[in-house]
Amino acid sequence: MDESKNNPYFVIKLNEAFRLKKMQNKSYSLRAFAKRLSMNPGTLSAILKGKRTISIADAKTAISVLELSESERIQFLKSVGDRTSYIDDSHQVDPKDHKVIFEEWEYFVLLAILRKDLEGYGEMEISSLGGFSLERTQECLNLLKKMGLVEQMASGKWRRLHRNIHSTHDVPSSSIRKAHEHALTLAMKKLELPVAVRDYSFLNINLDEKQFKKYKRLVLKFRNDLFNLDGASTNGEVYRVSIQCFPLLERVKQGGKDA
Repeated sequence: MDESKNNPYFVIKLNEAFRLKKMQNKSYSLRAFAKRLSMNPGTLSAILKGKRTISIADAKTAISVLELSESERIQFLKSVGDRTSYIDDSHQVDPKDHKVIFEEWEYFVLLAILRKDLEGYGEMEISSLGGFSLERTQECLNLLKKMGLVEQMASGKWRRLHRNIHSTHDVPSSSIRKAHEHALTLAMKKLELPVAVRDYSFLNINLDEKQFKKYKRLVLKFRNDLFNLDGASTNGEVYRVSIQCFPLLERVKQGGKDA
């Protein structure tokens, strides 16, 4: 099978995976490999020979089946020509393991900046957009790199490795609580901005336990829908959207150390 240096990365990786299977089992066939990848054998044969490309859907299936590393997944999808999906749609971070990024506000602002352009930003650009020092920018970037959340490209620019980064829901965490405290403080400060560039509103509603759970599901759906707007706007301002819901009546007792 042709695996010249001119072949795209996805062709090389698929051929490597097929060869490895053949080494482990000499009777392993192309048909078996195609079945494993949920692909047509004829189509896969043409792809392995570099005669045709692979669809984005098949590429994502292959990435999952072959259990590629983070950097391999990105390079694989980039070689297919997908400029939006090579960054993971969603990545969960544990507040216990990533404590600092929840407790210090610059990290998520920096990550939001890097989501604006998949081509990445230089350190000076990030510093200017975020409003924090170059030294602080470099400190944050280096830590996020160690966490596997960003990478520095050959051009020197930085980009994030996941489109959406989120924490666990309904898990007590002092770090998330600090992040919420900062969000509320920031919201108070931003009241000084003109109403044309901010939107604050609230309402009071009665909810029993069942309806409160439904409310949380609605908010989660709203957040997901809202996040899709981000993907359609790469040159806009970075906004912080906060949604609070808490009991107003005194009969609701204080909880423990919940977030």
